[in-house]
Amino acid sequence: MRLSDKVCVITGGGSGIGLATVQRFMAEGALVAALDLDLDGATASGAQLPLRCDVTDENSVAAALDAVLERFSRLDVLVANAGVAHEVRLDQTTLADWNRVIQVNLTGAFLSAKHAVRRMPGGGSLVFHASMSGVVATTDEPAYCASKAGVIGLARAIAVDHAKDGIRSNAVCPGVVETAMTVEQFRPHPEFRRQVEQAHPLGRFASPAEIASLTAFLASDESSFLTGAVVLADGGYTAR
Repeated sequence: MRLSDKVCVITGGGSGIGLATVQRFMAEGALVAALDLDLDGATASGAQLPLRCDVTDENSVAAALDAVLERFSRLDVLVANAGVAHEVRLDQTTLADWNRVIQVNLTGAFLSAKHAVRRMPGGGSLVFHASMSGVVATTDEPAYCASKAGVIGLARAIAVDHAKDGIRSNAVCPGVVETAMTVEQFRPHPEFRRQVEQAHPLGRFASPAEIASLTAFLASDESSFLTGAVVLADGGYTAR
Protein backbone atom coordinates (compact mmCIF):
# COMPACT_ATOMS: atom_id res chain seq x y z
CA MET A 1 0.00 0.00 0.00
CA ARG A 2 2.78 2.41 -0.95
CA LEU A 3 0.30 4.90 -2.37
CA SER A 4 -2.28 4.72 0.39
CA ASP A 5 -4.63 7.73 0.20
CA LYS A 6 -2.47 9.55 -2.35
CA VAL A 7 -4.51 11.34 -5.01
CA CYS A 8 -3.12 10.29 -8.38
CA VAL A 9 -3.97 11.45 -11.89
CA ILE A 10 -3.11 9.19 -14.82
CA THR A 11 -3.52 10.50 -18.36
CA GLY A 12 -4.31 7.96 -21.04
CA GLY A 13 -5.69 5.80 -18.23
CA GLY A 14 -8.22 3.94 -20.33
CA SER A 15 -5.95 1.47 -22.12
CA GLY A 16 -2.50 -0.09 -22.35
CA ILE A 17 0.16 1.04 -19.91
CA GLY A 18 -2.15 3.72 -18.55
CA LEU A 19 -4.83 1.18 -17.67
CA ALA A 20 -2.29 -1.10 -16.00
CA THR A 21 -1.04 1.92 -14.03
CA VAL A 22 -4.55 2.78 -12.86
CA GLN A 23 -5.04 -0.78 -11.65
CA ARG A 24 -1.65 -0.97 -9.93
CA PHE A 25 -2.12 2.38 -8.20
CA MET A 26 -5.54 1.36 -6.90
CA ALA A 27 -4.07 -1.90 -5.61
CA GLU A 28 -1.47 0.23 -3.81
CA GLY A 29 -4.24 2.18 -2.05
CA ALA A 30 -4.32 5.31 -4.25
CA LEU A 31 -7.31 7.46 -5.04
CA VAL A 32 -7.13 7.54 -8.83
CA ALA A 33 -8.47 9.86 -11.51
CA ALA A 34 -8.18 8.25 -14.95
CA LEU A 35 -8.11 10.84 -17.74
CA ASP A 36 -8.64 9.72 -21.30
CA LEU A 37 -10.01 11.03 -24.58
CA ASP A 38 -12.19 7.90 -24.49
CA LEU A 39 -14.47 8.34 -21.45
CA ASP A 40 -15.78 4.78 -21.79
CA GLY A 41 -12.24 3.45 -21.47
CA ALA A 42 -11.53 5.67 -18.47
CA THR A 43 -14.75 4.50 -16.83
CA ALA A 44 -14.01 0.84 -17.51
CA SER A 45 -10.62 1.21 -15.80
CA GLY A 46 -12.38 1.17 -12.45
CA ALA A 47 -10.80 4.42 -11.29
CA GLN A 48 -12.66 6.33 -8.61
CA LEU A 49 -12.87 9.35 -10.92
CA PRO A 50 -12.97 8.75 -14.69
CA LEU A 51 -12.78 11.92 -16.76
CA ARG A 52 -12.75 12.72 -20.45
CA CYS A 53 -9.71 14.85 -21.22
CA ASP A 54 -7.93 15.95 -24.36
CA VAL A 55 -4.33 16.51 -23.26
CA THR A 56 -3.67 18.74 -26.29
CA ASP A 57 -6.34 21.20 -25.13
CA GLU A 58 -5.23 23.40 -22.23
CA ASN A 59 -8.79 24.19 -21.14
CA SER A 60 -9.64 20.48 -21.08
CA VAL A 61 -6.58 19.67 -18.95
CA ALA A 62 -7.23 22.51 -16.51
CA ALA A 63 -10.90 21.56 -16.16
CA ALA A 64 -10.05 17.92 -15.51
CA LEU A 65 -7.55 18.77 -12.80
CA ASP A 66 -10.00 21.20 -11.23
CA ALA A 67 -12.51 18.31 -11.10
CA VAL A 68 -9.88 16.21 -9.31
CA LEU A 69 -9.41 18.93 -6.69
CA GLU A 70 -13.16 19.31 -6.30
CA ARG A 71 -13.51 15.56 -5.67
CA PHE A 72 -10.42 14.85 -3.57
CA SER A 73 -9.28 18.32 -2.36
CA ARG A 74 -5.66 17.78 -3.35
CA LEU A 75 -3.30 16.31 -5.95
CA ASP A 76 -0.24 14.25 -5.03
CA VAL A 77 0.85 12.41 -8.18
CA LEU A 78 0.63 12.96 -11.93
CA VAL A 79 1.48 10.21 -14.40
CA ALA A 80 1.78 11.74 -17.88
CA ASN A 81 1.13 8.63 -19.92
CA ALA A 82 -1.10 9.70 -22.83
CA GLY A 83 0.62 9.21 -26.15
CA VAL A 84 0.41 8.05 -29.74
CA ALA A 85 2.76 6.05 -31.94
CA HIS A 86 3.75 6.91 -35.50
CA GLU A 87 5.93 4.73 -37.72
CA VAL A 88 6.67 6.62 -40.92
CA ARG A 89 9.99 7.57 -42.52
CA LEU A 90 11.01 11.21 -42.32
CA ASP A 91 10.51 11.88 -46.03
CA GLN A 92 6.99 10.45 -45.83
CA THR A 93 5.98 12.26 -42.62
CA THR A 94 3.49 15.03 -43.27
CA LEU A 95 3.40 18.21 -41.22
CA ALA A 96 -0.01 17.13 -39.92
CA ASP A 97 1.48 13.80 -38.76
CA TRP A 98 4.38 15.59 -37.07
CA ASN A 99 2.14 18.09 -35.33
CA ARG A 100 -0.21 15.40 -34.04
CA VAL A 101 2.59 13.33 -32.50
CA ILE A 102 4.27 16.36 -30.92
CA GLN A 103 0.96 17.75 -29.66
CA VAL A 104 -0.15 14.54 -27.96
CA ASN A 105 3.17 13.19 -26.71
CA LEU A 106 5.07 16.35 -25.80
CA THR A 107 2.61 19.23 -25.60
CA GLY A 108 0.18 16.96 -23.77
CA ALA A 109 2.84 16.11 -21.20
CA PHE A 110 3.72 19.80 -20.84
CA LEU A 111 0.12 20.89 -20.29
CA SER A 112 -0.56 18.06 -17.84
CA ALA A 113 2.57 18.88 -15.85
CA LYS A 114 2.00 22.64 -15.94
CA HIS A 115 -1.47 22.38 -14.46
CA ALA A 116 -0.56 19.62 -12.03
CA VAL A 117 2.36 21.59 -10.57
CA ARG A 118 0.07 24.59 -10.05
CA ARG A 119 -2.18 22.34 -7.96
CA MET A 120 0.56 20.81 -5.79
CA PRO A 121 1.31 23.52 -3.20
CA GLY A 122 2.51 20.88 -0.75
CA GLY A 123 4.73 19.06 -3.23
CA GLY A 124 4.22 15.88 -5.19
CA SER A 125 5.58 13.46 -7.75
CA LEU A 126 5.43 13.61 -11.55
CA VAL A 127 6.16 10.50 -13.59
CA PHE A 128 6.45 10.82 -17.37
CA HIS A 129 6.08 7.80 -19.62
CA ALA A 130 8.72 8.49 -22.26
CA SER A 131 10.37 5.71 -24.27
CA MET A 132 13.70 4.13 -25.04
CA SER A 133 13.09 5.81 -28.44
CA GLY A 134 13.81 9.09 -26.69
CA VAL A 135 17.30 7.81 -25.82
CA VAL A 136 18.24 5.76 -28.88
CA ALA A 137 16.81 6.03 -32.38
CA THR A 138 14.32 3.41 -33.50
CA THR A 139 13.65 2.80 -37.18
CA ASP A 140 11.15 4.91 -39.12
CA GLU A 141 9.96 6.89 -36.08
CA PRO A 142 11.44 10.41 -36.38
CA ALA A 143 8.40 12.21 -34.97
CA TYR A 144 7.97 9.69 -32.16
CA CYS A 145 11.66 9.73 -31.24
CA ALA A 146 11.71 13.52 -31.20
CA SER A 147 8.60 13.72 -29.05
CA LYS A 148 9.88 11.25 -26.47
CA ALA A 149 13.31 12.90 -26.31
CA GLY A 150 11.41 16.10 -25.59
CA VAL A 151 9.47 14.42 -22.79
CA ILE A 152 12.74 13.35 -21.17
CA GLY A 153 14.09 16.90 -21.37
CA LEU A 154 10.85 18.25 -19.92
CA ALA A 155 10.92 15.82 -17.00
CA ARG A 156 14.50 16.74 -16.13
CA ALA A 157 13.89 20.49 -16.43
CA ILE A 158 10.92 20.25 -14.07
CA ALA A 159 13.05 18.30 -11.60
CA VAL A 160 15.58 21.14 -11.47
CA ASP A 161 13.07 23.98 -11.41
CA HIS A 162 10.62 22.56 -8.88
CA ALA A 163 12.77 20.65 -6.40
CA LYS A 164 12.50 23.64 -4.06
CA ASP A 165 8.72 23.23 -4.19
CA GLY A 166 8.91 19.63 -3.00
CA ILE A 167 8.04 18.28 -6.43
CA ARG A 168 9.95 15.34 -7.90
CA SER A 169 9.94 14.60 -11.62
CA ASN A 170 11.17 11.42 -13.28
CA ALA A 171 10.86 9.72 -16.67
CA VAL A 172 10.29 6.04 -17.39
CA CYS A 173 11.61 4.83 -20.74
CA PRO A 174 10.06 1.48 -21.66
CA GLY A 175 11.23 -0.79 -24.40
CA VAL A 176 8.52 -2.39 -26.52
CA VAL A 177 5.49 -3.18 -24.37
CA GLU A 178 2.92 -5.90 -25.06
CA THR A 179 -0.18 -3.74 -25.53
CA ALA A 180 -3.12 -4.19 -27.91
CA MET A 181 -1.56 -1.56 -30.17
CA THR A 182 1.75 -3.44 -30.28
CA VAL A 183 0.05 -6.75 -31.01
CA GLU A 184 -1.74 -5.20 -33.99
CA GLN A 185 1.43 -3.53 -35.27
CA PHE A 186 3.37 -6.80 -35.33
CA ARG A 187 0.54 -9.18 -36.31
CA PRO A 188 1.32 -9.03 -40.07
CA HIS A 189 5.06 -9.36 -39.41
CA PRO A 190 5.73 -12.32 -37.09
CA GLU A 191 9.36 -12.74 -38.15
CA PHE A 192 10.07 -9.04 -37.60
CA ARG A 193 8.43 -9.33 -34.18
CA ARG A 194 10.83 -12.14 -33.25
CA GLN A 195 13.77 -10.00 -34.37
CA VAL A 196 12.64 -7.06 -32.25
CA GLU A 197 12.04 -9.31 -29.25
CA GLN A 198 15.55 -10.69 -29.57
CA ALA A 199 16.95 -7.15 -29.73
CA HIS A 200 15.91 -6.97 -26.08
CA PRO A 201 18.51 -9.09 -24.24
CA LEU A 202 15.74 -10.48 -22.02
CA GLY A 203 14.27 -11.89 -25.23
CA ARG A 204 10.72 -10.56 -24.86
CA PHE A 205 8.58 -7.44 -24.66
CA ALA A 206 7.56 -5.89 -21.34
CA SER A 207 4.11 -6.35 -19.91
CA PRO A 208 2.11 -3.21 -19.07
CA ALA A 209 2.07 -4.38 -15.45
CA GLU A 210 5.88 -4.26 -15.30
CA ILE A 211 5.92 -0.62 -16.37
CA ALA A 212 3.10 0.16 -13.94
CA SER A 213 5.11 -1.40 -11.11
CA LEU A 214 8.08 0.85 -11.79
CA THR A 215 5.77 3.85 -12.07
CA ALA A 216 4.27 3.07 -8.67
CA PHE A 217 7.74 3.06 -7.13
CA LEU A 218 8.59 6.46 -8.66
CA ALA A 219 5.26 7.88 -7.51
CA SER A 220 5.73 6.63 -3.95
CA ASP A 221 7.76 7.97 -1.06
CA GLU A 222 10.13 5.00 -1.47
CA SER A 223 11.82 6.98 -4.26
CA SER A 224 12.00 10.17 -2.20
CA PHE A 225 15.60 11.04 -3.23
CA LEU A 226 15.03 10.26 -6.90
CA THR A 227 14.34 13.20 -9.19
CA GLY A 228 15.49 14.09 -12.68
CA ALA A 229 16.08 10.40 -13.34
CA VAL A 230 15.62 8.68 -16.69
CA VAL A 231 14.84 5.06 -15.87
CA LEU A 232 15.22 2.62 -18.74
CA ALA A 233 12.83 -0.32 -18.46
CA ASP A 234 13.84 -1.78 -21.79
CA GLY A 235 14.91 -5.36 -21.13
CA GLY A 236 18.51 -4.34 -21.82
CA TYR A 237 17.82 -2.96 -25.32
CA THR A 238 19.96 0.16 -24.87
CA ALA A 239 22.72 -1.69 -23.01
CA ARG A 240 24.16 -3.18 -26.20
